[in-house]
Amino acid sequence: MKIRTTTKPDDLSGDLIVPVTPSMAPLDQNELLGTLTGGHQQRFLKDLDTGKGEVSITYNGNKRIIFLGLGDKPGFGSYYAVFRSFSRKHGKKPGKTISLFLDIPKADHTGLAEAAVNGLITGSYESGILKSGQGNGNGNAFGDPGTRLTVYSAHAGEKGFGNACNHGQVIAETQKRVMELINIPSNRKSPDFMIKWVQESARKYDYQVEVFDLERIRKEGMSALEAVNRGSEHPAVFIVIRYKGKKAGKAANIGLVGKGVLYDTGGLSIKPTSSMQFMKSDMSGAATVMGTMEAAARLKLPVSLMAVIPVTDNLIDSRSVKPGDVFSNDDDLAAQLTAAGSRCGERLWQMPLWEEYLDELGSDVADLRNLGTKPVGGAITAAKFLEQFIGSHPSWAHLDVAGTAFGDTEFGKQKNATGFGIRLLLTFIEDVVNKRAKHAY
Repeated sequence: MKIRTTTKPDDLSGDLIVPVTPSMAPLDQNELLGTLTGGHQQRFLKDLDTGKGEVSITYNGNKRIIFLGLGDKPGFGSYYAVFRSFSRKHGKKPGKTISLFLDIPKADHTGLAEAAVNGLITGSYESGILKSGQGNGNGNAFGDPGTRLTVYSAHAGEKGFGNACNHGQVIAETQKRVMELINIPSNRKSPDFMIKWVQESARKYDYQVEVFDLERIRKEGMSALEAVNRGSEHPAVFIVIRYKGKKAGKAANIGLVGKGVLYDTGGLSIKPTSSMQFMKSDMSGAATVMGTMEAAARLKLPVSLMAVIPVTDNLIDSRSVKPGDVFSNDDDLAAQLTAAGSRCGERLWQMPLWEEYLDELGSDVADLRNLGTKPVGGAITAAKFLEQFIGSHPSWAHLDVAGTAFGDTEFGKQKNATGFGIRLLLTFIEDVVNKRAKHAY
């Protein structure tokens, strides 16, 4: 989809989308809305429902005018959800030429523009990627490369407004790619598939990728990764991604780690049937990190990023690792991540990392046990396990996205990828760049 911005109402063409809120009432006395509807629909405007997600359609000649209620609770997350849902349910109604009229009093104009663009494009995602005759975005105007969207606002002439629209578009397009990557069945998603995905992205958007094969993994002493990989027919790989913006300097250096277990049966500690069917999503952390690196490169962020992604299956085989085999500590960082999540609508909640939880990882025969023995506190003990490998690093955080990156969505009748995490990580990274957050060394 091609997007342009304008401050001139005369530039608006095609079907028109007009977001409205209760603060704009009485709508039948709003001169601007009266002009948009041709000046003859006061009764329609008086009865217009501005509730969250409400859609009302009228016509001015041959032009379809779609009023979209935003409700009375402003904020990026709320706006994004409304536009995404609208795109999902009504994206096939508009033609290939669409205008978006953003004139909400006292709104955060750049935030509203980004949320609108991000939601409209993300909502065009189609989960049936392997169905006959169906492609991603098929039939939805907001997922069509040929669609032209004109965004009007009295603030469109400001530099930040155009940047917000571009920001929303880049993140949405990346979210859709990541959602598709997570939703692809595991029999089509091998380590080589992951390598191809990230290498093609790196060539297109100018960042670097290095791949460790199984021999290099052994040489580097990554015995835990090698052990998990024993049951798989595909050798594990370890992907290293580097991006450095042209104006990064030396200050902003951030590292990301993404878990890339392509299918997790639980190994010999096999998972129950109720959760086994969703285990193709156990690589959602890796997909989120890969998407974040791609989006950062597309946006040309002035930051230095490094990501590492271990990629393997965890399957059952005679060689599978056996149970019993031997083989954020920073409140400021947690607060910064939580604040970033609140602003962008992808919220976090800090969990405790008390030393008492470390007792759960004790072993009689080894330094550490990577095995949960109780059906409670699993996310906390997992973080405590990771903490043992941080060394003296002053600032780190573990984001457990298992339940948020893959779940019940409007994109299908069964659980699907949500796109969660990319906007959160990019918001935090940009906070570091803009010095709203301390650097993570």
